[in-house]
Amino acid sequence: MLTEDPNTAFVNIKYRSGVIVMTAIGTVGISKDPLYKDRVNFTGNTYHKLIAFILRNNTLSDAGIYTAVLTIPNRTIGSQMLIVKASPSKPQIVELEGPAVNGTNYHLNCSALSSSQPPNHNLSMFSEWRRDDMLISSSGRYIVSGTELTITSLSYKQYNGSALSCVAFEDQLVKSVNSDTFIMDVK
Repeated sequence: MLTEDPNTAFVNIKYRSGVIVMTAIGTVGISKDPLYKDRVNFTGNTYHKLIAFILRNNTLSDAGIYTAVLTIPNRTIGSQMLIVKASPSKPQIVELEGPAVNGTNYHLNCSALSSSQPPNHNLSMFSEWRRDDMLISSSGRYIVSGTELTITSLSYKQYNGSALSCVAFEDQLVKSVNSDTFIMDVK
C-alpha cells in the first residue's frame, strides 16, 4: 500500500525543473500545466504503485528526468529519463593519422555532434560511408567501425581522386545530412 488511507495518497509527476506535469490519484491523472495539458495521458493505479504516463508531441525542451513523487509519505517512487532524438550535425570527414600514403592503412573519422537531448543521453553514433556514391561495407580493404573508416593497403591507382562522403546516425533512427565530398589525395 502507498499509504494508510489510499483515498488521500496521490502521485505528482515532476519535470527536472520542479514543474508538476501531472497529478494522479487512483486511476485518474490530471494535468493543469498549459505546456502539458493536452499532451499527457496517464494509465495505471497509484494505489498499486503501477503508473505510466505518455507525453505526446515531444520537443527538445521536453527532454530530461521525470520523477514520480508519492505525496503521503513524501518520497520518490521512480524516475525516467526522456530522450528526444534529433538529427546529428552535418558531419566532417577528418583524417586521423595524417594524409593518404600509397601502401599504408588510411584512417578517417566521420565527425558529427549529437543534437539529441538531454546532452547526457546514452545514444550511440555511427556512420555510413560512400566512395564515388557507392555504399562501403566492412569487406576487402574496408573496415567500418562506429564512425571510423579504415582503408587497408591504400593504392594510388585505385584511390587517388576518389570522392568519399559519410552520413552520421544516432541510435540507428535519426541521421544527419551528407558530409561535404572529400577528395582523396594519395601520395
